[in-house]
Amino acid sequence: MKRSEIKYNQNGRKKVTRNIIIAADEICSL
Repeated sequence: MKRSEIKYNQNGRKKVTRNIIIAADEICSL
């Protein structure tokens, strides 16, 4: 695995968790 691929995977995971947190906040505010 290339270093750039590892970096991309870590960024992708952070983005996913952020989206989950945002979705949870929206559900709570309903």
